[in-house]
Amino acid sequence: MKRQLPSETLDEQFLSLSTRKAPLSESIRLGAQLMLQKAVELEVTEFLGRDHYQRSGDGVLQGYRNGYEDKQVQSAEGPLHLKMPQARDTIEAFDSLWLRALFRRSDKLAALIPQLYVKGLSTRDIEAALTDTMEVEG
Repeated sequence: MKRQLPSETLDEQFLSLSTRKAPLSESIRLGAQLMLQKAVELEVTEFLGRDHYQRSGDGVLQGYRNGYEDKQVQSAEGPLHLKMPQARDTIEAFDSLWLRALFRRSDKLAALIPQLYVKGLSTRDIEAALTDTMEVEG
């Protein structure tokens, strides 16, 4: 019997939201969680060069999947709980580009919050703060 992927479980939960008449914020959060889960699963598939339960054609096994690690990512709609696929016996460690980009953006926004608060959160101030941050980065 084939095991169910975390993204398939999330898919079922997301589809059941319409029957429960869930709040929009819950639908958005679960949709973001589903997309991110599918993205990291596809990244591991690409990283290993084969799909679940598939063997490489040349007989050489260059790493394998070994379960999932729970990971929590902060978003505007609340925490997203992911199951990060684990890859073992690989030449280099697996590192998700999606999560790296998401954490980098979160750090930038967290640094902006005090600055925006002090400036009073007016539209002009927010635009100026974002421009200042982009110039520092570049």
